[in-house]
Amino acid sequence: MTTETVLEEFSRDQLLDFYKDMLRIRAFEDETLKYYEVAKVYGMLHVAHGKEALAVGFAKNIKPNDFVLASYRAHDHALMKGIDMYRLAAELMGRTTGINKGKAGSMHIMDDKVRFLEDSVVGGQIPIANGIAFAFKYLGENSIVVCFFGDGACNIGAFHETLNMASLLKLPIVFVVENNKWAITTHISISTSVDKIVKRAVAYNMIGMEVDGTDVLAVYKVAKKAINIARNEKKPVLVEAHTVRIRGHYDGDPQPYRPKEDVEQHRKNDPIPKFRAKLFELGVLNEELDKKLWEAARLEAETAYKKADKDPFPPPEEALTDVFPGEEAKLPPELTLLSIKDAEKAANMRTITYAKAINEALHEEMEKDDRIFILGEDIRWGGVYRVTEGLLERFGPERVINTPIAEEAITGLILGAAMIGLRPIAELMYTFTYTIAMDQVTNHIAKIPYMSGGKFKVPLVIRAPNYTLASVGAQHSVRNEAWFMHTPGLKVVITATPFDAKGLMKTAIRENNPVLFFEHARLYHVRGPVPDKEYFIPLGKADVKREGSDITIITYSRPLYDVLKAAEQLSKEGIEAEVIDLRSLVPLDEETIISSVKKTGKVVIVEEDEIVCGVGAEIAALIMEKAFDYLDAPVKRVGAPMVPIPFSKPLEQYVVPDAENVIKAVKEVLGLT
Repeated sequence: MTTETVLEEFSRDQLLDFYKDMLRIRAFEDETLKYYEVAKVYGMLHVAHGKEALAVGFAKNIKPNDFVLASYRAHDHALMKGIDMYRLAAELMGRTTGINKGKAGSMHIMDDKVRFLEDSVVGGQIPIANGIAFAFKYLGENSIVVCFFGDGACNIGAFHETLNMASLLKLPIVFVVENNKWAITTHISISTSVDKIVKRAVAYNMIGMEVDGTDVLAVYKVAKKAINIARNEKKPVLVEAHTVRIRGHYDGDPQPYRPKEDVEQHRKNDPIPKFRAKLFELGVLNEELDKKLWEAARLEAETAYKKADKDPFPPPEEALTDVFPGEEAKLPPELTLLSIKDAEKAANMRTITYAKAINEALHEEMEKDDRIFILGEDIRWGGVYRVTEGLLERFGPERVINTPIAEEAITGLILGAAMIGLRPIAELMYTFTYTIAMDQVTNHIAKIPYMSGGKFKVPLVIRAPNYTLASVGAQHSVRNEAWFMHTPGLKVVITATPFDAKGLMKTAIRENNPVLFFEHARLYHVRGPVPDKEYFIPLGKADVKREGSDITIITYSRPLYDVLKAAEQLSKEGIEAEVIDLRSLVPLDEETIISSVKKTGKVVIVEEDEIVCGVGAEIAALIMEKAFDYLDAPVKRVGAPMVPIPFSKPLEQYVVPDAENVIKAVKEVLGLT
């Protein structure tokens, strides 16, 4: 741009405003490095030297109600989105006054009011951005999302799943590739098959733009164009911004992998000296004003850190807060039932299938709350097991959304939508697909509420069925509920009867924390009594399905039917077993378990999952810690051996526990073998 052109497009004040913000970012990062050198800022540190033009050029086009997401090198974006510098400094120092109470640190800065999120998983924020943009569109907000990430993130599956879904759903989002040519130690020429990442926009029927990310004025113009398209035309844009990495990947990185010429070239393209020279050329800046602006920027950063340095660290017990920051579901007392025995006294009963029970719960809750939507593969036509049948006809395609096969994009979308206040339900076709969605489920859905210091609540439900005894082989025959019982931040429900499935699904949908709802494909056609009126079952309440005095059998999900069958057979032999159906794994009803153990003194735990490190192992440990003195015999576990589930029917039937296995275990505990 010529001098005349620049001065025609930008006022003197506007140009100086750009420069001040660039200096403000650099001064903060320089001060951060000083405190890092003396270990007052600690942990992994990735400073934003060289990205200032990109952050400022975009920020000047972003409105307060827009949402910005970025990767771990994002102090620049945090400041430009409105995070207070003092509270940012305090967070980097782990102080209680930090923007996230010391739970986030440098790589996870986030705030619900400012609408900003930083993510330390490469590309982890990309699927979440879709969910936030979806929520804006769903709620009719004229807000957009800008999602920044590095060139290294453009080769992960989440990038491709997300861009495809963003284009399909026509979401108001700008994806910005901060291409500094280095993914830690790997140059883009080695990692990426295209010479320009922006070319990938074509594959997703998306507008692509390219810009020199070290030229703040060029960035401003491209950002304005891209954001206008997202905001006014409601469709996504991919921008590739060529920027620089002046320092190492992390502070202290000696960069032996990087040619000296490359480092020098990046330093020559430092956006601050470049823009400074342009402002001198334009007659907007002189030495005296430049010195004054630098002094003001440094003073602000120094003041922020000095103030933060006087603040206390969080008390140790703060570590235990914000795991589940959302309120528990508020259930009407008159509609709350603990077991089917209560229901039989209070309401007319009818017999329906397990699938129909869940279907009714979905219908009833979606009818009451238009913030609820459901998405997943094949769900518009009822899903593989007809659980979502009729939802499309009743609630329409805006609330019943068929998705591509893209589990990372699905789970990231529901997380982002929940962060904005919607109440999404996702259906994963089988629980084995959790392995594909694992990053979003365990690294994001489970952790963002905690890392945000309780600022983000994520009221969402993920439904998925376990699958065994169907000769579908090892990859589909997965029971992985124990994985998530071990993950802080997730509530885990796993039901066996139509009555429990409906009551707990309705409660899960009203819960203000994330709930994983495990179903079972072999139970969808099981029929059972269900009240004809509305009811709820609280999370964390086990149900004594059968009372007994000789031994306690603890189980959940499909094995409940084998256990009840075994209990009836044992009763004929004079052995009365008490059967506990856990129903919820997180929270776990310790009181019911321990009470029954104290009553019977003997315990068998039955699960369908592999026995090693399973749910049964956790319950056995709980009993040993809290009811050891009441035991008359060691706790016995019944579960699958440590082998993948085989295809052949006799092999599968041998591996999956049945009633005979339960009877044998009970008799061993009772000393009858």
